[in-house]
Amino acid sequence: MSDIKYGLISRVDSECIEATLNYIMSDFPNEFINVCEVGCYAGESGNAFSQYIKSKNRIPHITGIDNNKDGEILRFTYDKLIVGNSSEVYNQLEDSSQHFIFIDGLHTFPQVVADFYSFQSKVKVGSYICFHDTGKHIDPLSGWQGVGDKNDSDMCLGGVRKALEKIGLLNNAKFNWRLIFDEADVTDSAGGVCIFKKIDKWD
Repeated sequence: MSDIKYGLISRVDSECIEATLNYIMSDFPNEFINVCEVGCYAGESGNAFSQYIKSKNRIPHITGIDNNKDGEILRFTYDKLIVGNSSEVYNQLEDSSQHFIFIDGLHTFPQVVADFYSFQSKVKVGSYICFHDTGKHIDPLSGWQGVGDKNDSDMCLGGVRKALEKIGLLNNAKFNWRLIFDEADVTDSAGGVCIFKKIDKWD
């Protein structure tokens, strides 16, 4: 795998992401590679997606979605930057337009559920959606997101994996989504990725 730095994303996570981008570039050999990052922070992950795709002599188109509430200055220029809450601005993306959507915004149970149902139609058939901070090892009450009760795991990092379980993604109960990666660096207090492939048209 590459030596590209993905910001706060662990090596284990970035290896899964790069493997997924390789699948995409193989399966869509004649297209620009459209990536949407939900929750940009400083833009380091968006920059890494762009660098990796370019390193394979392909053309990326990177969209960032962020509400700017963390006040962090972007250090990457997105091809398209959408400012606002993800579950309110998602329709600024066309349906079936994205090869890879990286969900790394507000890590609460209700927001992850909202993000899946907001963005699932934006993913091309044969392409992927990824959720960050999904590791089984994470203390579910760590990483309170600054909303709701800090003693409620739904408002902490524990809300992410719980949301994926509730939706039915982790047991492949969603007939048109298949779990491809569920990996994490257990030495990291957070992190981990769950990546799902869209295998059929949404009914």
